[in-house]
Amino acid sequence: LRKPRGAHNAPLIDFRHPPNRDALKELDAYPRFRRTVHNNRLYRRSALESRPMPADTKPYIPFSIGRTTCVLPVAEVRETLQLRPITRVYRMPPPVVGLIQVRGEIFPVLEVGLLLGIRPDEIPAPKRIIVACLAERVAGLLASDVRGTIEIADESFEPVPHNVGSDVAAFLTAIARTPYGVVGRLALDRIFASEKLRPAS
Repeated sequence: LRKPRGAHNAPLIDFRHPPNRDALKELDAYPRFRRTVHNNRLYRRSALESRPMPADTKPYIPFSIGRTTCVLPVAEVRETLQLRPITRVYRMPPPVVGLIQVRGEIFPVLEVGLLLGIRPDEIPAPKRIIVACLAERVAGLLASDVRGTIEIADESFEPVPHNVGSDVAAFLTAIARTPYGVVGRLALDRIFASEKLRPAS
């Protein structure tokens, strides 16, 4: 495993200053290295390195819906799939695209972009399905792109800004600055409980 240049504990990107685009390109060129966001700085460390990380640092899966990037905790992501045929269901609300079957299990596929206030004409054709799970509930989330795992410290998250509409903020728990820009941490429990997913009567 090739070691990155410099010390492992040296920040690759400091978000308090303009992003280093060359560093971002170099980071994408080495997917075997794990990425950690801590104190608004990006660190790169070998996946084999035993150096302890802050106890409040957790792994997340970042994914894009057009120009919007969200993250889900790894613990809430079962797997990611290539886009596959989706069975449409009559009288379902717009965010419920349809149903898919994976290894005998049938669950709904959701267009989260509509819940986040993205206009339908601004949502690109999806390429991936993120199989998200929480307790006994499972759903597929459409995404235009899925990135590798990134670690984000709890203290790097900030409250959702007040200028974000309440309808959108209801599905986010916090935001954070990452190599992929500002990301929103999805509130999967609120999505599953949303009235916007209930079938029309």
